[in-house]
Amino acid sequence: GQLDKWITLVEGLRVEEMAEKLSGEFNINQRKFISSAKEGYMFPDTYLIPVNTSEEKIVSILRKNFDNKVFKNIVNKAKKNCLTGSELVILASIVERESKNGEERPIIAGILLKRLKEGAKLEADATIQYAPLFVKYYFADKILTLYASRLSSATPVPRATHSIGSS
Repeated sequence: GQLDKWITLVEGLRVEEMAEKLSGEFNINQRKFISSAKEGYMFPDTYLIPVNTSEEKIVSILRKNFDNKVFKNIVNKAKKNCLTGSELVILASIVERESKNGEERPIIAGILLKRLKEGAKLEADATIQYAPLFVKYYFADKILTLYASRLSSATPVPRATHSIGSS
């Protein structure tokens, strides 16, 4: 039988969307993958993955690729914009979900960075996409403050995988 399988994970997927795609190709548990993966740090790319691999190994492969291709770039850009690396990952994932194409990304990022510097609400529609997933875990007001950048100026949680162009 086949020892390895190619799979492409495209930009803009949330961790649960990756889990769904991966479970269709590999014998993995979606919940285990989701609980192991850190949103925003699973790099979208084409991978050659062993067929009989664990959720943790796939997460490790995706994270290592993120670290190799993006992390140093993010740290440098974050410092230039007075942000932490984590804050820039969050911003990049929001930019990825907000943009329709690569040409829009710098414009959207500039707007969001300006709002962050001013302490204004981000007012990005992408930030509410997670709320339905967590309805059973949080009360409505907690969801709104955690995920709705239209209601809070706090930095939200990461939204999706992002391209190098979004970071």
